[in-house]
Amino acid sequence: MYPALRRFVEDALGAAPLVAKEVDSFLKLCKVCDLIRLGTRCRSARPAQLLADRLEQASVEYLEAFKLAHGVEILRFKHHQLLHLPGQLRRDGFLLTCWALERKHIGAKAACNHFKQADAMTAGMLPRMLNEQVCFYIYGSLIKRASSVSLASISVPSFPVGRTLFMKKYRSLMQRCRPLQRRRPLHP
Repeated sequence: MYPALRRFVEDALGAAPLVAKEVDSFLKLCKVCDLIRLGTRCRSARPAQLLADRLEQASVEYLEAFKLAHGVEILRFKHHQLLHLPGQLRRDGFLLTCWALERKHIGAKAACNHFKQADAMTAGMLPRMLNEQVCFYIYGSLIKRASSVSLASISVPSFPVGRTLFMKKYRSLMQRCRPLQRRRPLHP
């Protein structure tokens, strides 16, 4: 998707004078994204140092172009965090990706959507998140929910803790989840 979007902006909007600042900002962001992607694959210190220097320069250029195109009011804390990535690359020799954490963050937000009280949220959010993760592990997707899962039909590979212990903990969590699922309002 990213290469197609970049190509579209270059081809369709690249010569448009009305959006020249926005296009310049976007293309500089693409350069930063390319360097970050290279940083996730970096595994030795020397290339990491060179890449960190390039990333630092590209980040500053992007932020300046962003300020020109959109103004200072739209800048977010994420823009500031971008300036810390070259330091991480120099220190660690590679960049960690955040996509797995972003996916978990979306799951956490979905798990706490229907709670009105903090006590109920803390008691119900973790079992719901665990249920989603177990369903994802077992079925390979998040389509199956706790209400449609039959414990007899689950075929779990052997874990270091053992299948029996896993199934006991899963049953226990499912029993705690079901009352919370019944309390959900019918109309949001």
